[in-house]
Amino acid sequence: MKIEEALHLLTLVGGRDKTIRLAGYTAKVIGWLVKNDNYKRLGSAMSAARVVSRLLDMPLLLREIQKDGWSSGAQHPAERALVALRNFCDLLYFPAEHLAFFGDLKVLQLRWLSPSRLWEINSLLWAASLVIDLLLNGRRLWLLRAEAARLRERAASSNSNGAHTAAAATATGTATSSSIGHQQQVEGNEYQQLLLGLQMARDLCDFHNAILWGPQGFLWGDPNTKRPLPNILGAISSFLALRKILAQQRHARRAAAAAAAA
Repeated sequence: MKIEEALHLLTLVGGRDKTIRLAGYTAKVIGWLVKNDNYKRLGSAMSAARVVSRLLDMPLLLREIQKDGWSSGAQHPAERALVALRNFCDLLYFPAEHLAFFGDLKVLQLRWLSPSRLWEINSLLWAASLVIDLLLNGRRLWLLRAEAARLRERAASSNSNGAHTAAAATATGTATSSSIGHQQQVEGNEYQQLLLGLQMARDLCDFHNAILWGPQGFLWGDPNTKRPLPNILGAISSFLALRKILAQQRHARRAAAAAAAA
């Protein structure tokens, strides 16, 4: 990663958040390895900083829903329903987290819901959102792979039918507009598959942790665990999120350069 890319990454809200997240989980892993609680406290402080930074995220989500609708423009009926359900889970996630956070600080407490119970509810909402995201992205990835197969078949057919034209284009150092368009389609498909693959791998890591920090005894739920695995998975998830942002930045720069050249 170039220095310019790293600096630009830190100018983005998501880039800063995921960098702090990666640093926090890494500090906890180091604390477990060297048996030093100072690193663990550092990681916890970074996690608390991220919770504070999310206090104003709910109005932003509401604005996004108001702008794009509950289904965010999804075409398939089942996909629209899943997107709306995911948005609903995300919308409940933020107040549950805020109440749990203020409850831990004894600033705002509910008689009928303890902060620990609110954190468990928060984790279950997160897990539900991740499951829906995995289902949606799994379908999209399947569709992209089917499209990639069709592009390969079209390329094989074009090569067999236009071998003479391709040879002439190679000899003269030129390329037809159709071949350029096909190459752009292939690259676009590969780019979308990369983004979906990174997102699904990240969701799987986060899903393990969401269940682990949920109610005791629910699946593998154990919110008081001392094992390093959740911190390792959290660090991997954060790295994958940063990798996705970098891929988006590089793709945007290549697209801008291609548009300028045209």
